[in-house]
Amino acid sequence: MIDTNCPKCGRDIYEEYEDYQSGSDSKYIKVENYHSFFDGEYSGHEWDVKCICPRCKKRFRFSDSDV
Repeated sequence: MIDTNCPKCGRDIYEEYEDYQSGSDSKYIKVENYHSFFDGEYSGHEWDVKCICPRCKKRFRFSDSDV
C-alpha cells in the first residue's frame, strides 16, 4: 500500500488522490513521470505523485504503479 500521509502533519490525502484518479481536477495532486516498464516478468505503469497537503501546505511526493 502506498503511503499518502503528509510527513509533516500526518493528514492522509488518499481521498484527494482517489478523486484525482477518477478524473476530478485537484490543486493538491499532480502526476509526473508516467511510464511503462517490463522487467522480464512483469509489465505495467509507474508514476510519481506530487502533493500539497491541504492542511499544512507541506509539499511531498510518493510513487505508485498499476502492478
